[in-house]
Amino acid sequence: MQTGGKPPGYMRIANLDEPFRLQVTGECQATIDNDGPKGGAIWDIRLQVLGLGDPWKTGASFPAGQPYSLAGKASVGFVATYAFVCPKDSIPAGLKELYPVSSPITLEVTYHRSGVVRRDVLERTALNVSRQEVAKAIAEWAIENQFRTGEPIEIEIRT
Repeated sequence: MQTGGKPPGYMRIANLDEPFRLQVTGECQATIDNDGPKGGAIWDIRLQVLGLGDPWKTGASFPAGQPYSLAGKASVGFVATYAFVCPKDSIPAGLKELYPVSSPITLEVTYHRSGVVRRDVLERTALNVSRQEVAKAIAEWAIENQFRTGEPIEIEIRT
């Protein structure tokens, strides 16, 4: 992803002298459900990416508007955005970090909810993403955009 000046919808060949990074982003649609008969709340919603080491930097964003109050038997939807970023000079090492197929990348959501008698209950939910799928998406993008760096980059896709 070019870091600046790229209008949406326009493709251009990256000038590798400019600041550049490899960024993989995705959205995860989810709902907050209250299956119980009484109203409740959810707050302190935090998102993080687990399982990716250096040189990847990770982050996630959650739409504003916390806390959520929910009536009994109600739900509310939201979209969380996750990102994995690798600096230009570390792309070969970043791609090698995607090779171990035995461990997935985990997109985690932790939050607090009101429990019985309004007690604070810490909860966690997570979605595992295959490293292979991330590597495959990067490889397809690189081929489509004729992406090249000064060093050869090999991406091994196992099916």
